[in-house]
Amino acid sequence: MTTPTPPAKTGSPATAPVLEIRDLSVEFATDSGTVRAVDHVDLTVEKGGILGLVGESGSGKSVTALCILGLIGSRRAKITSGEVRFQGEDLLTKTERQMRDVRGGRIGLVSQNALSALDPSFRIGDQLIEVIRLHQHVDKATAARIALDSLDIVALPDAARRMRSYPHELSGGQRQRVVIAIALACRPQLLIADEPTTALDATVQQQILDLLLDINKNLGTSMLMVTHDFGVVAHMCTTVAVMRKGRIVEQGEAGEIISFPRQPYTQGLMNAVPRLRLSETERAVPRSQRRLPVFVEESAFAERADYATV
Repeated sequence: MTTPTPPAKTGSPATAPVLEIRDLSVEFATDSGTVRAVDHVDLTVEKGGILGLVGESGSGKSVTALCILGLIGSRRAKITSGEVRFQGEDLLTKTERQMRDVRGGRIGLVSQNALSALDPSFRIGDQLIEVIRLHQHVDKATAARIALDSLDIVALPDAARRMRSYPHELSGGQRQRVVIAIALACRPQLLIADEPTTALDATVQQQILDLLLDINKNLGTSMLMVTHDFGVVAHMCTTVAVMRKGRIVEQGEAGEIISFPRQPYTQGLMNAVPRLRLSETERAVPRSQRRLPVFVEESAFAERADYATV
C-alpha cells in the first residue's frame, strides 16, 4: 500500500487544542436494552490540524460528531459522561440558545449528502445570506458580498450566476462546494466534515478533498474528518483515531499508524481501500455485526483479530 505523506501540523506543541473530548459516552434505549453507542471516547483536534475519525458504518463516528454540535436530540439518546471542550468551553453545559451561536458560527458542518442539506425551494444565494445574517448580524447587501466571497473560496465556477441558481440546477460536486461555502461563511474555527465525498464520483471526490486541504492551509481552519476510508486519511489527515463499536481502538499520528498499524482491525480497514492489485495475504474487513454490544466488556476488535487468544 502506497503511503502518502500527510500534511504537516501547523500548530505548535504549546498551542491549546481547538477541541478536546474526554471520557464521552452516549447510550441509546432500544427494545433490546441499553446500547452504548459511544464508549468513553477521548479525542483531540489540534489548532490548524486535521483529525481523521475512521471506522466502518455503525462504529459511532457520526454520533460523536453530533455530540460536538449538541444535536443528540432523541428521547432515547443520553450523554452519560464526558466533556466536549471547544476552545476551552464545555459545550455539553451550554443551553440550546447558546449552541445556536456555536453551530454555523464557530463550528461548521459539511454533511455527506449535499442535496438533502440544501433547501430545494430557495436559491443558493438566499441560503448563504440567511446563515451569514443569522450569525454576523449584517445587512443584506453586506451578507451578499460575504456569500459571494465564500463561493469564490470554494472555487465554484461563475459564482455570481450560481447565487441565483436552485440546488437542482447544480451538479453533485457543485452542490458539495456550496455546502462547504455555507459551512465556511462565518469563518468557523472548526469544520466537521461527515463523509463529505460519499455521494460523489472518484474525480470529484479528489477535487473536494483537495479543496478542504487548501482551506486548512490557507485559512488555518481545524478539521474533524469523519470517514470510513483510510485513503482519505492518508491523503489529508495529520492525526487519526480508529473507532470500533463506539470505542477508540487506536490513535496517533496519521503517517505512523498508516505505516505501522498496531491493531488488526486498523489493518483490515486499510486493506479495504480499493487498489489495482492485492497480495494473497491481504483481505478486506469482513461483514460486521450491525448491532452494537449491550455493555460487553471485551476487546473492541477481538472478533476480527488474527492474533486473538481464547
